[in-house]
Amino acid sequence: EAADGFYLLRRSLQGTAVDGYLRGCRVTLVAPPWAWDVPSDGGGGRDQSGDAFTDSHGRFRLATSRGRGTLVVSPGATCVDSATDLAARLPLAAPDWAAVVTPLTTVGLAAMAHFQMEGAAANLCLQRTFLLGRGYNAFADNPLRSSLDPGTPQRRALAVINCVQNVFAVASALWYDGRAQGSRVPSLQWTARALVAHQEDAACGAEALQLSDRGALQAVLLEALALGQLGAGRRPAAALVRAAAELLASMNALIEVIERSGS
Repeated sequence: EAADGFYLLRRSLQGTAVDGYLRGCRVTLVAPPWAWDVPSDGGGGRDQSGDAFTDSHGRFRLATSRGRGTLVVSPGATCVDSATDLAARLPLAAPDWAAVVTPLTTVGLAAMAHFQMEGAAANLCLQRTFLLGRGYNAFADNPLRSSLDPGTPQRRALAVINCVQNVFAVASALWYDGRAQGSRVPSLQWTARALVAHQEDAACGAEALQLSDRGALQAVLLEALALGQLGAGRRPAAALVRAAAELLASMNALIEVIERSGS
């Protein structure tokens, strides 16, 4: 493709958006590492090559002339989980070389930014933090494949993805009430960082984060809120944070029971 006397090298990025298979979601490549707010007018670092949309199996193919960037899967009126028809609530992100975009790749991207680490180290961080098993690659493996076998790393990853998405959703609700204007993206960024930086340790997850533990979840939420300074400087009551953590713990415990039972 020629532009102003130069030839632009184009490449095709393809992958799968998974929080359940996400259908009808816009996929955009933006400047790294945390430029997740994608303006509708195409500015602000968004790739001018255009967007792609996911099919019923979450698959997408995006043509781009950008060298490096962050893949962002954005929620919208048509963006739903194919299995449940429930709307996607928050954006997800991954490095441009990832084969999947999930809540886990979103956390992995935070690890890469927070600890200045490469993808392989970030994957090891995810394995340790969420007990995913040495054989699981969060940036390449589709957690919905082979997930019916309770012994596979994919099945554990699927349960963790559900838990992480719940944490994202509650943190976002704590940051913004229904009347607030503006993007929920900052809360997602800081919460993802808090999930991998619950210890200030370059080993990143030397101790596993127990997502079903109320105290651990409360600490993550408080850390995310403190790191981001609540965006507008608002601090929710401690009782609200405790209630959110209790709700999360109950939801995640139920998910774990369902996953173990094979239902």
